[in-house]
Amino acid sequence: MSLFQALKPSAPDPVFQLSTKFRADPRPRKLDLGVGVFKDINGKTPVLKAVREAQSVVLQGETSKAYEGLSGYAPLNEECMRLVFGPSLETQRFAALQTPGGAAAVRLLAELIKLAKPDTTVWISEETWAPHFTIVSAAGLRWKTYRHYDRTNGLADFESLESDLKGAKSGDVVLLHGCCQNPTGADLSEKEWHDLADILLERNLVPLLDIAYQGFGAGLNEDAIAVRILAKKLPELLLAYSFSKNFGVYRDRVGCAVVMSEGAAATRLAVDSLVLVARGMYSMPPHHGAAVVAEILRDAPLKAIWEQELEMMRTQVKETRRSFSEELRSRLGDGRFDFIQGQNGMFSLLPLSKGVVEHLQEKHAIYMPDNGRINLAGMSGPAIHQVADALIDSIRN
Repeated sequence: MSLFQALKPSAPDPVFQLSTKFRADPRPRKLDLGVGVFKDINGKTPVLKAVREAQSVVLQGETSKAYEGLSGYAPLNEECMRLVFGPSLETQRFAALQTPGGAAAVRLLAELIKLAKPDTTVWISEETWAPHFTIVSAAGLRWKTYRHYDRTNGLADFESLESDLKGAKSGDVVLLHGCCQNPTGADLSEKEWHDLADILLERNLVPLLDIAYQGFGAGLNEDAIAVRILAKKLPELLLAYSFSKNFGVYRDRVGCAVVMSEGAAATRLAVDSLVLVARGMYSMPPHHGAAVVAEILRDAPLKAIWEQELEMMRTQVKETRRSFSEELRSRLGDGRFDFIQGQNGMFSLLPLSKGVVEHLQEKHAIYMPDNGRINLAGMSGPAIHQVADALIDSIRN
């Protein structure tokens, strides 16, 4: 019997399957609004100037290709914690491990939860980054969902979130988007984050924050408000961080897994366990992207250039949100898409039927997932009008 005969066909990843169809489409004005990458006004995903300059510095200074170590590049780990938690970081309570992107950070932290408490249930928002369910399941953990989003108004639904978490038991983990919720773009308010921290503390629930868009919402520090509130109020916290979006290093796979506990001994124990898990999965993360990001964060002139570029990207996405929602209001004569303007980050979840999404693809060569998630960072300038035209036609026909 063949080793592979018992395998069953696997369902393809819907976003990357969509990208495959997009690439095969010969139409010249096609748009891929599914995959989460930033595109400039020319429709290109650029290499940032800060990244180009840092790459030159790293390559010129590199004298060896020896192994870095199981924890990855230490300067990146340190800078990641400073970027997220701020300069007043209580270093003895925190530790970080470099990972091959944010997805690997989520997987490592899920494996850590499984090692520490195998009967833990991970609570995941109904609308989330789809691989969250796959990753948590692959680690052998149970999961349940909580409501987070009100489709009738495009806002975060804190009351439903609070109600659903009443079903969580002490020690359960709650997976949260730290900012720029994917796929909805609907974030909790600062007050709601304070209230959520009190709920987590009262019920002895541990947050696992996934942060992939810091700087794309309200700003670098503003987008860290949630995690800083939780870190200040709670004894334990887990964090998966991705540098893909805010540094534009998507294919370089740069991320960190961060652990916060009540003290240095518990933190060290957790990170030592993470290292062992990483050793058994991929051994060591790649060095180049990590060195480039760390160089930018440690060099004041390069960091200033990067912050300006990140602000430009953030501003472009905000302007796209405003222009797109206002054009749809003007031409449809109602405010059904007004919520887009007030949301954060790359994505919004449009209230579209599967038929409308298919019409957009078949007639207009505009690609997005069946659930209506649209990457607003993937369209700007003339593309806004192109998508508005196509969307209105598809809704009406």
